Amino acid sequence: MKKIRLAIIGPSDSVALIEGLAHNAAYALETIPIVYQDASEVPAIIDSYYEKTDTWLFSGIVPYTYAKQNPRASQKPMYYITHTGSSLYRVLVQMAYHEGSPIRSISFDTFSRAEIEESFLDLSNQHIPNFYLYEYHDAASASTDKITTFIVALNRLIDETQTN
Repeated sequence: MKKIRLAIIGPSDSVALIEGLAHNAAYALETIPIVYQDASEVPAIIDSYYEKTDTWLFSGIVPYTYAKQNPRASQKPMYYITHTGSSLYRVLVQMAYHEGSPIRSISFDTFSRAEIEESFLDLSNQHIPNFYLYEYHDAASASTDKITTFIVALNRLIDETQTN
């Protein structure tokens, strides 16, 4: 039986995790781990690995969105791992359990405001802590420059709030 050549594309920690899970299907899959430093590299990665893969698996919506900029990407099956409210809820429960205290400050991306609020309400059944959210809408909003600008501005705001 010919194995499916599955390209797993994302940041190193995500690729390692996905590859570990895919190991259970090693009888049918040949995984090709592809790590990037910045999601904007994905369109070029598609060209570099096009002949070496049968299908693409992206670690999330951001690299998937970048991949769609390369017309060759959609010539093969493309999938991405979705981040849902239930996965956020699981992470929040694990953090609260391991930390043994309420969550006061946290940062997430690729979730909607509604998913975050619902998960906090389900977890604490009391209140939603203050959080700041940078939402991705397309590849342009996922650029490293835009995210960095948001984080710098957020850090300034937090510093000003703490000094007053």
